[in-house]
Amino acid sequence: MRWRQSTKLVLSLELQPPTEEEMKKLAKSERLAVHISNAVNLVLFVAKVYASVESRSLAVIASKILN
Repeated sequence: MRWRQSTKLVLSLELQPPTEEEMKKLAKSERLAVHISNAVNLVLFVAKVYASVESRSLAVIASKILN
């Protein structure tokens, strides 16, 4: 019996469209995730450039070019 009640509750929650406030919060968190991802990618790129310059290693340079 309890399982049916919880299933009904879950289904009723899934069928409701998100509110405008929820959509704004989701958009804000998505923008934050994109900014964090871009910052991390920039740090990794700079680290690879630094490593390739310091080591003069063709493997590191090739890795930087391929990725």
